[in-house]
Amino acid sequence: MFDLIKSVSKNITETTGIEISSNRYHLLERYLNERIKNLRIKNLQDFMLYIEDSNSEEFIQLINTITVNETYFFRHNDQFELLKKLLSERARSKPYQSVKIWSAGCASGPEPYSLAIIAKEIQDLYGTEISILATDIDENELNAARESIFSERAVSTEMPQKFQHIYFNKIKDGYTLKNEIKKYVKFEKLNLFSNDFPNDMDFIFCRNVLIYFNPENQLKIKTKFYQSLKNNGYLFLSPSESLFEYDEYFLPINSETGVKAYRKWTTDRRDGEDKRTISQEVIDRRRPLECYPLPTIYLNDFTDTIHIAGIIAGKNRIDFFTTQLLNVFFKYSAGASKNITNFNLNFNDMVWMSNDAINALKKSIKELKNSSIKINKIFCNNQTARIWLETSGITRLSQNYFIISQEKTEFIIKDKIEAASKTQMQVNNSKKIEKKITAGIKHPGKLKCRSLKTENDINEFYKSLVNFLKINSDSRIEIDFSDIIEINPKFAYIWRRFLKAFTDTHNKICLLTGENKKTRDWFEKNNEIQLTIK
Repeated sequence: MFDLIKSVSKNITETTGIEISSNRYHLLERYLNERIKNLRIKNLQDFMLYIEDSNSEEFIQLINTITVNETYFFRHNDQFELLKKLLSERARSKPYQSVKIWSAGCASGPEPYSLAIIAKEIQDLYGTEISILATDIDENELNAARESIFSERAVSTEMPQKFQHIYFNKIKDGYTLKNEIKKYVKFEKLNLFSNDFPNDMDFIFCRNVLIYFNPENQLKIKTKFYQSLKNNGYLFLSPSESLFEYDEYFLPINSETGVKAYRKWTTDRRDGEDKRTISQEVIDRRRPLECYPLPTIYLNDFTDTIHIAGIIAGKNRIDFFTTQLLNVFFKYSAGASKNITNFNLNFNDMVWMSNDAINALKKSIKELKNSSIKINKIFCNNQTARIWLETSGITRLSQNYFIISQEKTEFIIKDKIEAASKTQMQVNNSKKIEKKITAGIKHPGKLKCRSLKTENDINEFYKSLVNFLKINSDSRIEIDFSDIIEINPKFAYIWRRFLKAFTDTHNKICLLTGENKKTRDWFEKNNEIQLTIK
């Protein structure tokens, strides 16, 4: 019997997505035994034939048994108060823009009709056209909703009394709803697990429904809700349900009594934009995503910083991005000579990252944590991208989060080293090469280079540079090349890598070249970034 009950449970899950936990098997067994007796069939195997068709009366009755369809008007009334506030704000700012609301899992109708009452009130005030779609998997419940006859309990439990007098007629066994409210709602059968969702919704109510699905199917349905909503649309869940681990897609709307709703947000500025205000010529000039190069990811091993650049959106690009990112992480953390376990992330050159890409990045970072790899610092000088990272919770996954100014980095090449005695400071024939990032730089860290003549000299200086950048917390550094007479050509490669690395952690660098014009000219020639010589 137990195996057959599991078969029925599996059939229900595969058809509707509804998960039946093992601690409810006894309830299912009781129901099945009763149905076998009433149907006068021999065993449970024969009963399976009755529920093969998900549209059959027997299957629908089975679903009703394992789900709770009890509901009443204005249940969790604070959510309806929030909806009324949001609708009023929308209607005042755009009174002639229609509003679409979806009640998903509407049962016998109290929820969508509660929405209709609010819609009627708003429309009378502002003239805004509001339509409501109500869906459920149970055709019997939908028929009851269309009939719109409700018990005393359904009408009087939480609904404001004034609505009871205005919009309901008292009958012998309860109340019936007036046509002026019923006309707002259209009822349709829809399976949240397997059917397509409606598009361009402004508000979605789906309360006490997701609890019947396992976490994997819940995630799929939440993703479909996100796609169904317009940008800045709202999703209302029951107080026992949440989207707290889904903040790369939804923002919680908080109140004193807790979260009441979630607002969809997107990094795509084109999502939800008013096409009527944009000329067709501008739209036609927009290049498809495929026209842009793939995102780039590279590690700067001076600072153990992974640079992320370009556009990361679309399934193929996101798959490419996550594969490259994990390859970089694991390549330098496992088997590499440095054995890096703490990385920095630099988003300064990121142009756009979609919400799905942010979701993939968060999963990758969490996967790395399971491998004892940590994100130490996050750098981002783009204000818009910074908002994306903060809103989505990416910055909470790092140990430190740094906002770097968009100004430039300052380079100074001096032709004479600062004397040991403060009273004997002399700087002759100084040339300044500037690329400014920030002001307020005070005390520099210092590094002395003795020789760059041989490859061994270069390797020693390379190690000194790496250690220097890691341990030096000052925002300005000085490197003294005043003793250098000859520079090995292979040093150019090391120097270019250094110039790319230092902007991650420092704001200003001073190169001291003494009176050696040849050395000074070499550094000016081998600076790849654009510099201003004063």
